[in-house]
Amino acid sequence: MSKDDKGNRELHPSVGLRLKHYRKEKGLSLYDLSKLINVSPSYLNRIENGERKAVSTPILKSWCEALGISMYQLLNVPVDAEEERTLFDLLMLYKYTVANGIEATPEIKAAIFALDNQVVNSDLTGEKSYQDAILILERAKELNRLIKQACH
Repeated sequence: MSKDDKGNRELHPSVGLRLKHYRKEKGLSLYDLSKLINVSPSYLNRIENGERKAVSTPILKSWCEALGISMYQLLNVPVDAEEERTLFDLLMLYKYTVANGIEATPEIKAAIFALDNQVVNSDLTGEKSYQDAILILERAKELNRLIKQACH
């Protein structure tokens, strides 16, 4: 296979982030997932973090099966402005800035998404309202830390 052919297998940068998101949503560690699909945790980590750009179709298929998602769900990158997108896609697929023009890094994007998920999944009127408010505050602090870190 020539070097150019390998370039055709490159994944969109959002694919690794999506894989990490679905793995965490399923409650699996890298180690747990590696045992399910017979791939080393370090290899999975490199894919999730975008350090490895090309992945074989059989590995992606096994990964999707273990996470209970389709290949289409994983690889579909909306291109039409009218096509419906998830908040995850909006946050992860596009370049944008936060706080005085600071580019949103993958870590900042993930922190924004985690904060949103915490807010959406919190019950701020029930018995756990205090605990949920603290969890929201912790997510907000992490986002704030990442933004300040990007400033320096």
